[in-house]
Amino acid sequence: MTAESKLISWRPWWGVIGLILFCGSAAGFDVQGNDAAVRLTSNGGTAASDEAGKNRPQLDRELEKNVLQMVDSHLPELKVLLDRLRSKDPGQYEAAIRNLANSSRRLQAAKKRGEEAFELEVEVVKARSAVNLLVAKLKLRDRAADRKALREATEHLERAELARSRYEYSVWQQRLEKMRQQVNTVQERLQTKERRFDENLQQSYENYLRKAGRKQLR
Repeated sequence: MTAESKLISWRPWWGVIGLILFCGSAAGFDVQGNDAAVRLTSNGGTAASDEAGKNRPQLDRELEKNVLQMVDSHLPELKVLLDRLRSKDPGQYEAAIRNLANSSRRLQAAKKRGEEAFELEVEVVKARSAVNLLVAKLKLRDRAADRKALREATEHLERAELARSRYEYSVWQQRLEKMRQQVNTVQERLQTKERRFDENLQQSYENYLRKAGRKQLR
């Protein structure tokens, strides 16, 4: 089954899935088995939602652009969901963008560290997204197939994080070795100066006398 067909099969639940993924809870929502999946049933209803929208800080467009680029490149399974939230619930869409911005920033930072770091971070982000989608699905309906898929997705995430940790360890090992070499170089320089202290002192003194146009007294 393609990512697109999976999302189509989830269509009645998109609104709630978005809330679970990006806000952590489906409380306060009534799920209906049709295309108009979600409606507010508490906390002041749409009036409160409209008021919250007025008070909500404006979404940074550069941040949104970076997140959408990440989704297009690495998380296509979220694209339809985000499009849905943008048209049906702009507030939840903005919350989703801000949440996903953390992953976007991690990817940008990893890219600066090199291709391997970037690819490993991509795998972690993709694996975590898959886990979150399955958690959202299980919150709505308990199915054995989804439990199995969650177990597999969780293993994938753990392996991706393990691979990233191993890479980070190797990077720090290399840095440590380089620092050891630098320490050794500085130590050798120190030992040389200590060993030649008297000689260097006399040589420097004579040089300064010559600069002053004076000769050393015998």
